[in-house]
Amino acid sequence: MEYIIPIVGIEAYGDYMLANYASKGGAQNFAAGSLSYLILLVFFVKAIKDKGLVWTNTAWDGWSTLATSAVAVFALGERPSFIQVLGIIFTVLGLVLLGLDSTAKK
Repeated sequence: MEYIIPIVGIEAYGDYMLANYASKGGAQNFAAGSLSYLILLVFFVKAIKDKGLVWTNTAWDGWSTLATSAVAVFALGERPSFIQVLGIIFTVLGLVLLGLDSTAKK
């Protein structure tokens, strides 16, 4: 888990900057968003070495969904549909199950 939080934070920042680039333009938005993803790769590789690819990718996808949804709602003003909220709830349940997995590579 020690690498997942930085991965998700860096990705959320990168997504925010690239969303700003998509809607407003600006080379600095594009550069910051792109650089974020390059930095993210360092943490991703370390996480794979520590926990394995399946656990790392599943945890990243789940936490990323929650973080990106929070950015979309609170920073960009988007409102999720009922179906999207259900998806977020299932994501939380999936992360709880993943947290119970004691077989992840150590």
